[in-house]
Amino acid sequence: MTGEILDYSIQTNTGAISGDDGNRYSFTGVGWQENGAPRPGMRVDFEPNGNVAIGIYSESRIGGTTPAGGIPTVASVDTDMEVAGSLLRIAAYFLEALLAVLTLGIGYLIWLVIVMAQGQTPAKQMLGLRVVRLDGSTASWGLMFGRGFCKFLTSWIPLVIVSFVMMLADGQCRTIHDRMVGTLVVRKR
Repeated sequence: MTGEILDYSIQTNTGAISGDDGNRYSFTGVGWQENGAPRPGMRVDFEPNGNVAIGIYSESRIGGTTPAGGIPTVASVDTDMEVAGSLLRIAAYFLEALLAVLTLGIGYLIWLVIVMAQGQTPAKQMLGLRVVRLDGSTASWGLMFGRGFCKFLTSWIPLVIVSFVMMLADGQCRTIHDRMVGTLVVRKR
């Protein structure tokens, strides 16, 4: 079914669609932050499920695999994955530092090179987290390297604070470096 976005709240990550059938459908907008929030008047294709809209795609991509806003939901790729919460992300951040100290950096770097090909860092591997592209596919070694480089560039204390605040305010818990390279951190259910 097709319809039109009536409203969307970034704070609650919810919105409403007016279906072409004359009914109103509510939705939760996973993945709308990257390209800006859905805007009133945006045409979308969606699956009605009672009075809830699911499987929302931009009308220009009907038949494709990209939900409205250009960012597929992780659930559309792997139903065993869910977005990692902010507490897990914070735990991984501190665990990375602890592992680097405990292994004197050398063992950590070797471990890092091995697991980066799986879209993980050592702490993410230990916590069952994985970095994926916005389409849900595993991040490549090169993307992981780029993400790490962007994380290094934003490691100045004020930017770290801004990154943490962004993560806490974002429905997908994305940090500055996730936004810079188009990644998302997920965990197995």
